[in-house]
Amino acid sequence: MLFGLNPEPYYWAGIALHGIVSILVYFLVFQLTKSSTAAWAAGIFFAAYERHHEAIMWISAANETILTLNCIVFLLLWKRAADSNSRVCLVSAHLMFAAALFSKEAAVVLVPIAALQLLLAGYSFRAVLLKSIPLLLLLGTFTFVWLAAAQRNFFLTDGHYALGWHFVPVYARSLARLVTQMLPLIAAWIVTRRHAASADQLSMKPSAVFFAALLAVSIAPYAFLTYLDHIPSRNTYLPSVGLAGLMGILFASLYGRWRIGSIRRVCVLFLGAIVSANIAYIWLKKEPQFRERAAPTRELIQVLNGQDIRDNGRFPVRVCRFPLDAWTFTEAVTRFTPYKADEIVLTDNCDVDGIAILEWDQSTGRYITNVTEDEAAVR
Repeated sequence: MLFGLNPEPYYWAGIALHGIVSILVYFLVFQLTKSSTAAWAAGIFFAAYERHHEAIMWISAANETILTLNCIVFLLLWKRAADSNSRVCLVSAHLMFAAALFSKEAAVVLVPIAALQLLLAGYSFRAVLLKSIPLLLLLGTFTFVWLAAAQRNFFLTDGHYALGWHFVPVYARSLARLVTQMLPLIAAWIVTRRHAASADQLSMKPSAVFFAALLAVSIAPYAFLTYLDHIPSRNTYLPSVGLAGLMGILFASLYGRWRIGSIRRVCVLFLGAIVSANIAYIWLKKEPQFRERAAPTRELIQVLNGQDIRDNGRFPVRVCRFPLDAWTFTEAVTRFTPYKADEIVLTDNCDVDGIAILEWDQSTGRYITNVTEDEAAVR
């Protein structure tokens, strides 16, 4: 791999990609609302939102960030092509849709979202249907390819995703977890509802419908999972674009109700408090969790690379109490150490006679080398 065992370049690349996506969120919100206030509030919230942190900090979840980048660029080009009748933008939009589809299958939500975008802009149903035909053809081609390769998709073959009524509670919990972020702004908006909304605020209602639909629809492809009662945080990255748009519109509406500078500053501080709470949650709660999750794999690689396990006993060397899944263990051993998969193996039994054992000690965050009495006698 390009950077070997040095994780920092991967993390910085993920953070930089997130920064680009956050800027694109600004442009998407501004394009639809024509409000710079809503746009910068949405962009800042999206950049700091704690829920989708895994898509940024997990190297293996970078496809979520890439998917979202492709989706936003598509939506920007799609709207611009419709407004300006630009063939360049139209062709570029379809290329970005194809790129989004092959980034991850969740991009299928772009078809109804793109249609809604045009309907809210005033296009007739017939015009929207005609414009959507190339998207439907691309979607059909992708669906055929995806189904043809479905038997090689371990998410399906191992039952991690499946059709069933479990979709309903998973979807409901996932949506509730996201919408909770809006409650402070919704409460403030209700308290100040006696102040008349301006024409600019009223013009943002179609945009609010669009971002609400983006939030609601983009959760659906992930809600068929069977191993959790809500979608993982990494899968909320695309839905968070809809949430950020709604947050920006709510803030702009609240901010626009006041003409007094001091009250407007209070509104900005209120948004700042929401953003700061998300940042604090990442550093105080999530960052230690990341370190804890990474410790078993990081320490295993360090131990195997730091000493010759061949001196400790016969092969295979057993590793017990490894707290993560077997796939992670095998990948760590074969990709980042000089050993083969059959030389360093997982075991549930920490008391195997005649074999050196690496035992993970959760309390110390280290591996303990255990050698049985029989093996010691041989030595």
